[in-house]
Amino acid sequence: MGASSALGFVFKFMAEGRKSKDEALRRLIETQKASSESADLAEKRGGTGGVWVRRFLVVSIVLAVIGFPFIASFLEVPTFVEVSQNSRQFLFGLVGGSEKTDYHQIDGYLLVQENRTVLLALSSFYFGQAAGR
Repeated sequence: MGASSALGFVFKFMAEGRKSKDEALRRLIETQKASSESADLAEKRGGTGGVWVRRFLVVSIVLAVIGFPFIASFLEVPTFVEVSQNSRQFLFGLVGGSEKTDYHQIDGYLLVQENRTVLLALSSFYFGQAAGR
């Protein structure tokens, strides 16, 4: 008798857990539907103005990140790079450990990791929207 009631409790507990998972999945699906409907309504409201705003943003970011620095490198406008150096630390960082910042002038075009990150984010934003239609 005790074993059957313990087994009944286990099965009841499993059924309640399954019910809560089903309810969470149902809420997740409803949230996704609402998000999709909101995006569809925003696209219908956008019209041609939204397209031109996105194009303007893309062109201005590409010019600011790639175009103008590239042109500046031909016009011999100096580019300064900040270099931070940490001195050696002793006694688990209690002694020493100062930071020295130097600025070095470089000639030419500087392509840093941030430029690539901006272009990757920009392309995924712009072309991801076109692929989603």
